[in-house]
Amino acid sequence: MKLDGSNPTILYAYGGFQVSMTRTTPPISASCAREGGVFVLANIRGGGEFGPAWHEAGLKTHRQLIYDDFSAVARDLIARRITTHGVSVSKGDRTAGF
Repeated sequence: MKLDGSNPTILYAYGGFQVSMTRTTPPISASCAREGGVFVLANIRGGGEFGPAWHEAGLKTHRQLIYDDFSAVARDLIARRITTHGVSVSKGDRTAGF
């Protein structure tokens, strides 16, 4: 992978119902990799990846944190020169449905 910001990237998040995405990836990840792209799974608050406290940290009045988490991952990908605005796409499901 080139670190020049040119990698087509899909940034994906689920973040809801305390469901953990660590062992499963959506079908889009395979097609992204097949085409030479980068697939990034953002484990944002609200999901179950890090236990009940992680899930609860994204509920109700704390919902903004899930969007902040997602945005932080996107900014990190750009800072590491993995991708940039013109070659990346964001996708979310459930609570993270952007």
